[in-house]
Amino acid sequence: MDFNPGVFRQYDVRGRADDELHDDFVRALGQAYGSFIKRHGGSKIALGRDARLSGPRIMATFEA
Repeated sequence: MDFNPGVFRQYDVRGRADDELHDDFVRALGQAYGSFIKRHGGSKIALGRDARLSGPRIMATFEA
C-alpha cells in the first residue's frame, strides 16, 4: 500500500483526507493501533474527531 510517511507527526497523524488518509491506509492504521494496544494490555481507546465532513468516514474506517 502506498502512503505518505509525512502524515505521522510527533503526537498525531495529519494529512489530506481524500488522498493521504484514504480508506486502505486508515483501516491498516486502525488495525496496527489495535494490535499495539492489545499487546500492551489495553482493551479500549478513546477516538475523537473534529467537525470536518471527512470525519465520519475516517472514524468509521479506523474502527472497522
